[in-house]
Amino acid sequence: MSTPFDGIEQFAAAVMAKVLADGGGTVDWQVGARALDWNASPPRVVFVPSRGRYGPAQKLPRGSTGRSVGTRFAGARVHVWGAESAGGSVTAIRATEILLRRVLAQLLLTGGPSPFFELQGEEWAENPGQTGLGEAAVVTLALAVDVHTTPLPSVVVTSVALDPSRSTAGDGLVDASEP
Repeated sequence: MSTPFDGIEQFAAAVMAKVLADGGGTVDWQVGARALDWNASPPRVVFVPSRGRYGPAQKLPRGSTGRSVGTRFAGARVHVWGAESAGGSVTAIRATEILLRRVLAQLLLTGGPSPFFELQGEEWAENPGQTGLGEAAVVTLALAVDVHTTPLPSVVVTSVALDPSRSTAGDGLVDASEP
């Protein structure tokens, strides 16, 4: 029995660890809408939590501790960007399809069978801001997460470290690491 997921961030980490280990090359990935900055370079994958739904308690194949009182179907939109290879031997669309296949395989293997995990649809990005450096496909999904009576561990922030490597001076966005 595999480890239960408590939400999209934990699920994304498990999926992307498998994508990075599959031998298909490195991929930058993040979780959250703030990671949809249009200037980041592909190949990359961004998981953005989105609309979910709720249902009755059901036994998940991933198991959990505690008595289940319901099921949360956590929604996410997974943005998958690919870029044209140097010299153009692989087009941006083909690169996106290759990366998309890698990500889809691990989503399905990690998420488990329906109705506990569902791929709900796919669309291709049309926003020029999203396609300036490559092409992007967006997959929607729903992941069943147990709502159980065992409390999740709380997190207490004890220190903050700023990462200036992800900021761009003068881009018009407020960043704590800029002077």
